[in-house]
Amino acid sequence: MPWRRLIPISGFDHKVNIAHSHILTCHTDAVLSIVFSPDNQTVALASQDKTICLWDASTGQEIRRLADHTEVIWNIAFSPDGKTLASASKDGSVRVWDVATGQETQRFLGHTGAVWSLAFSPDGKILASGGSDMTMRLWSIGSGQEARVLKGHTQAVLSVAFSPDGRTLASASADRTIRLWHRSTGGEKARLLGHTGFVWSLAFSPNGALLASGSKDRMVRLWEVSTGQELRQMRLRNWQEFVYRLPRLIGFRFKYDNWVNSVAFHPSGQTLATGSYDHTVRLWEAATGRQLARLTGHTKSVTSVAFNATGTLLASGSVDRTIRVWTLG
Repeated sequence: MPWRRLIPISGFDHKVNIAHSHILTCHTDAVLSIVFSPDNQTVALASQDKTICLWDASTGQEIRRLADHTEVIWNIAFSPDGKTLASASKDGSVRVWDVATGQETQRFLGHTGAVWSLAFSPDGKILASGGSDMTMRLWSIGSGQEARVLKGHTQAVLSVAFSPDGRTLASASADRTIRLWHRSTGGEKARLLGHTGFVWSLAFSPNGALLASGSKDRMVRLWEVSTGQELRQMRLRNWQEFVYRLPRLIGFRFKYDNWVNSVAFHPSGQTLATGSYDHTVRLWEAATGRQLARLTGHTKSVTSVAFNATGTLLASGSVDRTIRVWTLG
């Protein structure tokens, strides 16, 4: 199958084309995390089979495989310069890999259970990780040491994210809360309440003004970072959408047939992508909450979605062991 096969999709103003590749030769189990390198040249995939695969984004050819974790790899992240890749695993470790050589360069140990999530700071100096031990830990890339432990959640920390300016960290938990933290002090600055199920995924808008969250409660919520307020401008009632606008910002919430596993903002900040347990990828207009497209093809839960840096490609990974790359025209 060709790496790119363009097919028009209705429902997105005829500007979306689909390009997908079934990747069955690398992973033998569910694809749990997918991310593009900052230069758009490489796609990294992490799997339940304990391996990471690096692929050439233009050809779909496998570059190399990283296989040193002893348990499931839940999350991966490229450093801002794209030279290193970090991985979080059920084996309790956070590892940093040299992308060019595939060699492990650092290993961070400190979590007392599975590590669910991680994120690099925008300056690349700090790596944040969240674990089943209910903590978020900050690791210094320069010294290789643990810089700080952030405590407050009462269940596993499932997702972590840095704001674009690097001053704020967000964490999402199985305790159904989202917390915002000061990077400089480690102090909690806000607690975002509203979800009634595990909060699986977080994403800041490119300008840092908004934070999107996806949950097992079947909702995607949009929060105003400066105030910590949920923006409830769209709700679904009897599966019909009603949009309510506020003078300053327009937010929304969605209800799904099943829970939301992953959320990602388009680099423009105008579109939000979600991956769901109902096997679909959906695109939403951030200004109104209008669903732009419902992308089908996966046969099992969609675990991860990611835009490339230019916003021309959207990749999705699934429990069905495949990734699909959707071309946005």
